[in-house]
Amino acid sequence: MGRRYRSLGVTVVGIVLAACSVAVPGDPLTIQTAGFRWELSWTCVGVGLLPIRIERQGEELRFVDARTAEDVPLIWPNGFVARVVDGEATLFASDGAAVGREGDELKDLGTCESRNGVSIVASVGQKTYR
Repeated sequence: MGRRYRSLGVTVVGIVLAACSVAVPGDPLTIQTAGFRWELSWTCVGVGLLPIRIERQGEELRFVDARTAEDVPLIWPNGFVARVVDGEATLFASDGAAVGREGDELKDLGTCESRNGVSIVASVGQKTYR
């Protein structure tokens, strides 16, 4: 009996996770993302990041300081993806909304934590992600 409930639990979790993701078009590009978070409540005051520009380098989306063009390594929230759509690299949020495209400056990013010195993006504009 225990094995049946465990199997049912795994199936339910899989369905919930699949329902939480949004399919976005295009060919994938590489970005760093954080793992799924299980917290029931999570708050983030957020510290603003300096404006960054989105660039593509081969099969990877990279981010550079908009003033100096120096690399700015970032970790994006779980569910964020980068795709090439109609020849243009685009960063999508977990809800499927386009965050920015190749050449765009992102001026309203916030972070709450970092992993090994790399900032984990927690907010884009007024929207907070986990």
